[in-house]
Amino acid sequence: MAAPSGEWSNAMAHLRTLLAYSPTFQAWVGATEPTESERVATAKTKIYESGFGKDEAAVPVKTLRPYAIICDVEPPEWRRYTDTGGARNHYQGAGAFDVFFEADVEEAVADSVADMARAVRNKVGTIVAEMEEHCGNSESCFLYRATSIKHAARADEDERQDPDGGDYWQVIVRFEWGPE
Repeated sequence: MAAPSGEWSNAMAHLRTLLAYSPTFQAWVGATEPTESERVATAKTKIYESGFGKDEAAVPVKTLRPYAIICDVEPPEWRRYTDTGGARNHYQGAGAFDVFFEADVEEAVADSVADMARAVRNKVGTIVAEMEEHCGNSESCFLYRATSIKHAARADEDERQDPDGGDYWQVIVRFEWGPE
């Protein structure tokens, strides 16, 4: 696997790390090791960049849940521009990534779309708040906006009946990075 290098790839890697530091995300994906570094490492195994690898694609997707996938937005949004703060030839980058959060629908809320949506908003909202809190304590903070792109949506009836897919929900959050 190629290591991230350069501003665009490093931004995705930083976002993945911020997500892995969320205690709510860690608990959600079953990262229960005794040390924070172990929990972060386990959480990272449930955060995919730009989709699944061939190992994950070979198994039913329902066996991978819960997870997050970080993708470029469509169309890809990465830009470089001059920072006119007095320095010549000083460029800064900025862009955006979409994070797809997906998990099985919990039995406790399976009969109520409103309860399912609220449970999803509670969980994802807490994860985003924890990312922001961690970012605020980090020298490498680069996020400036998180926006819901797709509301908490449930699998359609055909997908629910599919033995490989099952009953799941998905929500998409766009994270914008760089100076505002």
